[in-house]
Amino acid sequence: MTDGDTLAGFSVYVSDTPDWKSGTLCYQHDINEIVGNNVSIDCFTTGRYVTIINSRNGSLHSTLSTFAYINICEVNVTGKCLVDNMKCHL
Repeated sequence: MTDGDTLAGFSVYVSDTPDWKSGTLCYQHDINEIVGNNVSIDCFTTGRYVTIINSRNGSLHSTLSTFAYINICEVNVTGKCLVDNMKCHL
């Protein structure tokens, strides 16, 4: 395995409920592209939950791990209030 190959094929969703499938797809990694160890994603949507999933969907790439898993050391999610005088919890 090489750096980032366990990330290949990952997706990022933002939703208002714990059900990530009801949310907005913010990012879908192209499994044909190399993934580095550090990934920055700009997502311009609103929601309460950020979900990172990895599903290989039967990838034929021999260099990728058969198992879809992610090792995360740090995640930084930032945002801002969209309405003046609104209490925000970020």
